[in-house]
Amino acid sequence: VLTLPHIDLGELVAARDHRDDESSFWIDPRTGAIEFCSVDDSAEDFDERGLVPVEPIDTHESYEIMEDFVASVSSREAREKLGQAIRGRGAFGRFRDRMYDYPDLKEPWFAFRDRRMEQLALEWLAFAGLVAEEEVDAAIEALRRSAQPPLRAVLLDVDGVLTVSWTALPGAVEAFAALRASGVPLALVTSTTSRTRAAVGEALRAAGFDVADEEIVTAPVATAAYLAEHHPGARCLLLSSGDVTADLTGVMLVGPDAEQVDVVLVGGAGPELGYPALNRAFGHLLRGARLVAMHRSMFWRTDAGLALDAGAFVAALEAASGTTAEVVGKPAAGLFTAALARLGIEPAEAVMVGDDVDADVLAAQRAGLAGVLVRTGKFLPETLENADGEPDAVLDSVADLPAWLERRR
Repeated sequence: VLTLPHIDLGELVAARDHRDDESSFWIDPRTGAIEFCSVDDSAEDFDERGLVPVEPIDTHESYEIMEDFVASVSSREAREKLGQAIRGRGAFGRFRDRMYDYPDLKEPWFAFRDRRMEQLALEWLAFAGLVAEEEVDAAIEALRRSAQPPLRAVLLDVDGVLTVSWTALPGAVEAFAALRASGVPLALVTSTTSRTRAAVGEALRAAGFDVADEEIVTAPVATAAYLAEHHPGARCLLLSSGDVTADLTGVMLVGPDAEQVDVVLVGGAGPELGYPALNRAFGHLLRGARLVAMHRSMFWRTDAGLALDAGAFVAALEAASGTTAEVVGKPAAGLFTAALARLGIEPAEAVMVGDDVDADVLAAQRAGLAGVLVRTGKFLPETLENADGEPDAVLDSVADLPAWLERRR
């Protein structure tokens, strides 16, 4: 059995990428040397010498590399166009042609393909019995880690990750303290719309977390900034459970009986979002008001189980009025952007940890962050199975995060 230092991995990758039916490459299982068998040579001679034929990469594997790269593209428009290009016969040619429209993706594509080709070459060495599986597995893990930038900051969802109904989940306080002790910059990113940032901070400290209010980025805070930029001076009708007006600095709120409404603003679900309130909002939307949602979560977990969230009401108002909501919080990028700006960190240097594979994890990945899913809170196995993408990691709980992060720093 060879060891990897005996083998020129780049040469092996090139040999497996060779596409000529009349010639081939062979590897010496004693030395790791790779030899070329031309059309004028006899393959039988190579076989008699005990050499092993190098198995070329097949079309299916090449297509999977291309397909996985397309799925990793953060730009939705580019991802959709490239996805269309690789459907059906002639996928490779159409992909190559479409890539000319996205020159910024050329370098990432070649880097992605090179890494996957190296991984496949390593896997083939183990499959062929030329290198021990343990050594190959370690090399593949090192390859994977080398492709990932070191993570310098952590964004944490609150509900379902650190707490449920404001009671700390097992191991969460200790994990948060370990992250704090490691010196990693932290931000708490929450779609909670029933409490102000100060109230969230107070509740977390009561639950045992050493957190400052300034480290918390809430949907109402991000919404106030969004309205100031996109709808300055708008008269806003607020539909939300709980009083978060303290976090809506600069927002002009009007009462339920107001006749002139420019924006219907949906916050958190609760008794306040009954039929009369929703029907009033529906009427304003029909008269031209804009629909702005602090988040789009469909449900959340309480100590009594899963409960309907405001995203369901947003979807109903959209369907009834023919209006498309402007979403500020998750799964839109607003909360992530606000948290990163506060930390002074680039997206590729941060990881978002959440219990919602779509609104937390995949949304963060689309914004350029790493995304880690925890099996607590609203996590459901079937939701993960049916998701449109894969988290960077799935952990049993936030208690496992410090050890995972240490491997990525």
